[in-house]
Amino acid sequence: MWRQFDTDDFAGGVIRFEDGAGLQIESFWASHQPAEIQIELFGTDAGARLNPLTLYRTDPQGREEDLSISLPRSANIDAWQALASHFIACILDDETCSAPLRHGLQVQRMLERCCAAQDQDERSPSGLRTDRSSC
Repeated sequence: MWRQFDTDDFAGGVIRFEDGAGLQIESFWASHQPAEIQIELFGTDAGARLNPLTLYRTDPQGREEDLSISLPRSANIDAWQALASHFIACILDDETCSAPLRHGLQVQRMLERCCAAQDQDERSPSGLRTDRSSC
């Protein structure tokens, strides 16, 4: 059922890093399309897409290659169970966390800079530029 929302349903921005790399972020929730989580990487030597898992590159002879990658799925454990098991192992067995708090804090700081740049409607010291609809 269609509903009117009194809020933005889209956020996006570009974060530039000190080494010149850039990260484009987009998020939306009321876009009238199938739910998906998609990650795409673009580089000077290759690129990749999460779903379907594909590597894009140029071979040594200069020909473009699209390589589909098939990873074996475990029949015994699903992704959420693996996440919960890792979390429990970190607490009970002192295993090193693969997603430490400092990583989440870095992401939060980047998102806050996106919002701050949008509020100022100007480039932030990092070179970030957003428009009024992006945060």
